[in-house]
Amino acid sequence: MQGINTVGHHNPRRVGPLWWLAIASLVAVACSNKTLPHAATVRTGPSEQLQNDTAAGGAAQGSANAAGSEASGAARSPGAAAGGVDPSPGGANGETAADGGSSVGVTDNSIKISVSGVFSGVGGPIGNDIYDKAAVIWQKQVNANGGIYGRKITLAKVDNQGTADGAIAACKEVASNGSFMVWNMEGAVSAEDDCENAAGIPVLDANPPFMDPSWQTVLAINLSTSFVPAEVSFLKSDYMQAGGNKIGIVYAGDKEGYVLWYEATAAELKAQGMSLVHSEKIVSNQASYVSEMSRMKASGAQTVMLYVTADAPLIIGNARAVDYSPQWYGGTAEGTVSDTFAQAAGPEFQGVYGTRFWTTTESEAYARYLSIVRQYGG
Repeated sequence: MQGINTVGHHNPRRVGPLWWLAIASLVAVACSNKTLPHAATVRTGPSEQLQNDTAAGGAAQGSANAAGSEASGAARSPGAAAGGVDPSPGGANGETAADGGSSVGVTDNSIKISVSGVFSGVGGPIGNDIYDKAAVIWQKQVNANGGIYGRKITLAKVDNQGTADGAIAACKEVASNGSFMVWNMEGAVSAEDDCENAAGIPVLDANPPFMDPSWQTVLAINLSTSFVPAEVSFLKSDYMQAGGNKIGIVYAGDKEGYVLWYEATAAELKAQGMSLVHSEKIVSNQASYVSEMSRMKASGAQTVMLYVTADAPLIIGNARAVDYSPQWYGGTAEGTVSDTFAQAAGPEFQGVYGTRFWTTTESEAYARYLSIVRQYGG
């Protein structure tokens, strides 16, 4: 795959320190005193827009870490409930600290964190790999070094299935399993963030579809739509030289975040004076994309942008089956440009361009990560 790497410290399995630093900061607030206050306060600062220049071509790449407007709010304290979720302390839902105060999921010797993601179905193998090589490795590393303020980390694995219904079920599970907070690995559905925010649960979302200004407990690591201006600029760069081309887009219409990503890209193409001639909305895991690629070919699209996940290899293969070989671009979030999919696709991905916000396997950052995984038995 050709392209550039931008701000971030993720490896091909989307593993990196940024989100765990955010978790540590949230937990540290609750544990800053060895004895817990009655209610821990979690506060994040305003969104920070990171800017850098690409390796060549000079396109500016923006990264929205801690995305959205300022998010602040209290971690769950007794009586904070909403949306049919009861996070009141006691039993599985709360523990009492030595001073008589209470903060759900935090005791004088432990901190419980839920990790919500896609752990079943087509995306299950990838989700489980991320969990094992990110969440579990971090847990082992922290606990081996004394925990956080002497408190050891325990994890609860929650399958949100990557669907709206699964997200609500995951929220209810998180609210009832005694967790202090949740890392939402599958950020393409906003329903889980919305539900957990309503219940007062601190949330770290890897890549939410958007940041609702009303959310008080949600912190985002990345926000895909914030990268769109840089993505369109990359099309016009010396790398792709597609500024004068007719553009097509294929996007996952069954994923909320990808629909918003497509809409932002369509608007940005127009804003930068480029020609979007055709779009195809797909459903993830279709058996065939021959009809969609036949229509894309007929539209005359010369460069096709892919905002999909595991479907990219089949889309490209089906395009070749109808004698259609446009210039391909993979969107910057997880999916098309991940090494996991690129390696699985093999020859199908030769010549595919892409931008992404995490590192590659030949980098020093990945080597450091790999050494940690090996040290802690990953």
